[in-house]
Amino acid sequence: MKLTLGQKIRELRIRKGLTQSELSEGLVTPSMISQIESDKANPSHQLLMQIAEKLETPIEYFLTDVESQLEKVSAYKLAHAVMQQGQYREAIRLLSELDETPSTQVSPMDIKFDLAYCYKQVGDLKKASELFEECLDEAIVSKDTLQMVRIMNQLAAVAYQQKNHPIAIHYLKKAYDLIKREEDADLFLLGEIAYQLGTIHSEVAEWDLAQRYFEEASAILEQKQDIRTIADVYLELAKTYRSTGNYEQSLHYSQAASALYQALASMERIVNAQAQLGVVLGETGSTDEGIAILERCMRVLENYGLSGQTGAVQVSLARVLFQDKQYDKAIFHCQKALELNSSGELEKAAIYRMLATIESEKENYAKALEWIRQAADIVERAGSAADKVKVYSVYGDIYKKQGLYPEAMGLLEKMNQAMVEDLHDRKVMV
Repeated sequence: MKLTLGQKIRELRIRKGLTQSELSEGLVTPSMISQIESDKANPSHQLLMQIAEKLETPIEYFLTDVESQLEKVSAYKLAHAVMQQGQYREAIRLLSELDETPSTQVSPMDIKFDLAYCYKQVGDLKKASELFEECLDEAIVSKDTLQMVRIMNQLAAVAYQQKNHPIAIHYLKKAYDLIKREEDADLFLLGEIAYQLGTIHSEVAEWDLAQRYFEEASAILEQKQDIRTIADVYLELAKTYRSTGNYEQSLHYSQAASALYQALASMERIVNAQAQLGVVLGETGSTDEGIAILERCMRVLENYGLSGQTGAVQVSLARVLFQDKQYDKAIFHCQKALELNSSGELEKAAIYRMLATIESEKENYAKALEWIRQAADIVERAGSAADKVKVYSVYGDIYKKQGLYPEAMGLLEKMNQAMVEDLHDRKVMV
């Protein structure tokens, strides 16, 4: 049988008559050598060179094993990338090859779980159920509660696809009871399980239970969850485990961090799309509905630790409120947007322009002029011709409302010049 990297090192160490302490001396701790020999950790290239030198063996004797492990890790990462693209049959092929040739750096449980998930996605529910059941047996033996909950959640999803509601409820309730007993429960997972329980109970007309679980899911998802901080912590854990040679744990936390970062990006895209819908509804007369959507967008971003991303939504909400003549509320949200603005000066100039417009409608002309002058300073310095047209239009209108026509005409001339520049720029672009 082919020896693993750890077995090769152990065999050579024993032949040389060295203890683990003697081999580790001046390099790492004896416990690290123990982990390497039991294939629980992989040495860095530099450490492997030092071990090879102490064992008086060419490093090439070990490198084939290292390359083989790296190839398997690479294949596993590729399988995950393929899964994320929805190419589940290709992922099954890659994962099946890995399952046949296990790696010390990739957990067999993770491979089996991913295989089961892919089979579920392609509709082979019998195979998916068998693999998930095997994963569940292993998780029970290792007393990994979180893994047990995740697997039961997937088994419930398989049963639900098979329209076997009693079995789906059985797994979901077991998962629900387990996760509720955990002190540091994964609230996202708990919320998902509660939501699925609500969905199934509503389908079988058990309305009281459905309402209970829906309310719990809603309460969980409304709680503040700083996903970015959690993702950052996972990434640091991945780096720490890698530095100690525990590549399996490093890979686990890297993937967890990656999934959360992707969830954040997806959430921001969804919220931005919802915000656009809110603006459109506000502009087409459904003001209350538009405001409600925009307020919900801000609440979602804030609840998940993304308050810094709410600036654009604040501006959109201010625009809808202004159109509804809710001027004070519009000003409040503009000022909040200014506090949160991290995009740059031109975005700030657009907010100043909106504030000037609102104050002008309120006939607070002195305040309106303060805001529009700040906007003009920015666009003169860094704005395009189109930016200048927008600012000078508002600027001139403020003077016109006060009956200051010479000043208004001067700004109208500036606006006309900017329009000529803008037309010229468009022709150049064409």
